[in-house]
Order: sequence, then C-alpha cells, then structure tokens
Amino acid sequence: MRDFLQLVQGVIVFLRNSFKRCAIVKNVAQSLQSTQTHIRPLCPTRFTVKYRALSGLLSQLEVVLQALDEIAAEASGNTIRSTASGFLKRLVEFDVVFCFVVSVKLFEVTDRLSTALQSNAMTAGRGVDLVNEAVALP
Repeated sequence: MRDFLQLVQGVIVFLRNSFKRCAIVKNVAQSLQSTQTHIRPLCPTRFTVKYRALSGLLSQLEVVLQALDEIAAEASGNTIRSTASGFLKRLVEFDVVFCFVVSVKLFEVTDRLSTALQSNAMTAGRGVDLVNEAVALP
C-alpha cells in the first residue's frame, strides 16, 4: 500500500506540476466528457482528503491513462516521455488496480472516522464507539 500511495502521489505531482500537462489532462477529460477535468492533490499527511483524491483519480483513470499516453508520445524531453511511459505501464498492472479498489474502500471509512473524531462535540466514549464500528465493518 505504501508503494501504491507513493506511485499515486508521483502521478499526481507529475500531472499537476506543469501547466501544459494540466491542459492535456483537461483536454482529454473534456473529450471523454468527464465531469472532473482536473487531478485532485493527494496530501500525504492529511488523512481526511485521501478518499476524495483516490476515488477521483480512480474515476478518472481512463483520462489519466490517455493523458499519460499523449504526454509520452508528444513530450519534447526524454525524461518527461520516459516518466509518463513508466507511469502508464505501472498504472495498468493488477496490483495497482487492486490497491486502487482496496484503498478507496479503506480510506472512505477512515476519512469519515477522522472527520468525525475531529468534531468539537466529540466525546471520548463516542470516539471509542466510532472506532469500534469502523474496525467491525465488513
């Protein structure tokens, strides 16, 4: 899971760190009639945003794959082309797709739990109950 999250973080940073690559993602998303035309950041230290970022990226996987393919084919620099090509190959491997599905389900529960635990009205007893409920989910 750690390696998967590092891969996802790498893909997100790669796509978001260039206006040109952001524009490619947006154009591909619009051509595929995707409702989300940008890539959400994945904050490595905030647990309450992982679910939205991962589920958004999973729903945009076709957009990301096509954008990476376009970048790999058209980028002027060898480093950018090889990075895009490497991400493209890695994102379609079974273990990555499996981790996507598992992590979205896992972080949906943990993000909700973390948000609830940070509430001003949260009591210690209710917090323990929420954690026990989260652990007991199938």
